[in-house]
Amino acid sequence: MKRAVLLLAVVLVPFAAHAGIDDAGAIPWVKDSGRDVYKEKFLAGQKHKAFAISKAGNHGWSVERDSASRAARSALYNCFKNSTQRCFLYAVDDKLILDDYAASEEEAKAALGKLALPAKKAYADEDRDTGVSPTESIKQGNLHEPTPTTVAVAKTVTTSSLVEMLASATKPVVLDVLLPTDSFRKALLPSAYWISGAGIFDEKNNTKIDDYFAKIMSDIAPKKDTPIVVYCLSWECWLSPNALLRLSKQGYTNLYWYRGGIESWQRAGLPTVEAPLSAQVR
Repeated sequence: MKRAVLLLAVVLVPFAAHAGIDDAGAIPWVKDSGRDVYKEKFLAGQKHKAFAISKAGNHGWSVERDSASRAARSALYNCFKNSTQRCFLYAVDDKLILDDYAASEEEAKAALGKLALPAKKAYADEDRDTGVSPTESIKQGNLHEPTPTTVAVAKTVTTSSLVEMLASATKPVVLDVLLPTDSFRKALLPSAYWISGAGIFDEKNNTKIDDYFAKIMSDIAPKKDTPIVVYCLSWECWLSPNALLRLSKQGYTNLYWYRGGIESWQRAGLPTVEAPLSAQVR
């Protein structure tokens, strides 16, 4: 009898592992039409695939892409086209992703509660000056090269200054504007939103980028005087200055540039939180 029970349990485990992703009725927020699309398009689609949802009831999907990252980006973008609120990845390939957002938020709260000032003010050459002149227009071409030490529309902050800001009672909104590579998850500063595409210059699509970025920011930070910190990879990354210029054009007045980016933060030994992509605006 014991052997029969054990065999039954072994048979049921694989089924239980797939029950969640196959249950279209469990998807929150979306309308019945969205659940139909989930069953008929997403579940029936071949890898790589993704499905995204918003609390406003919208959905977006993408199938048969060359990577899970590309599928996730497309699904988020397609969801946000017609949504007035931020979209979230619900499922990618054979995994449910939605709960990962809440889990990363809890991890971020714990990390912020333990933040301590680093030993030095700056790390990884974040204060290095190579004589590059500040610009008031979005940079085109190569975006991985030395940046100026200042941006006209924002205040430059060092690693130690940012730690103080994040440890204060009035924490800023933090944006990571790095582009995805081979994954739709990555290490972020605690509580950061990962907004991909906000720092790209694309002559044919700049208007759409501006519009989508403005729309996601109106959901994340509706008040124009909200303190907002933007960062990307390092002092040799122009994605964050470009995104700051876009934010300024949107009317945001309390902007900060973390020039050192994720490289300086990690070099200082400060905690990061792995989280899924928050938005794709290009």
